[in-house]
Amino acid sequence: MKKLILLLLLGTIPATLAQQKPLKSGTYAHFDTSLGAFTAQLEPKLAPGAFVAADDIHLFPDALKAYLDYVREPKNGYVSVTFPEGDAVELSVRSR
Repeated sequence: MKKLILLLLLGTIPATLAQQKPLKSGTYAHFDTSLGAFTAQLEPKLAPGAFVAADDIHLFPDALKAYLDYVREPKNGYVSVTFPEGDAVELSVRSR
């Protein structure tokens, strides 16, 4: 039987990643950030299969636009889906 291990990372990118090694599949990262911080600090540590969530996407559409455009573009290596419940959550999975 295969075990599923899930690592939850919460907070800001610099604080969350300060002690982390590369993030493997099964990692769920939830953070407040800009697209620049995401691509520079978090993305290089994501292995294929890692999950990234952005919440409150309906509350802050302007602030999250660049990030959402990025993860929704298949050439950037993500499969992304919006869960419209409440203020909505975008769940993206690193595909490569």
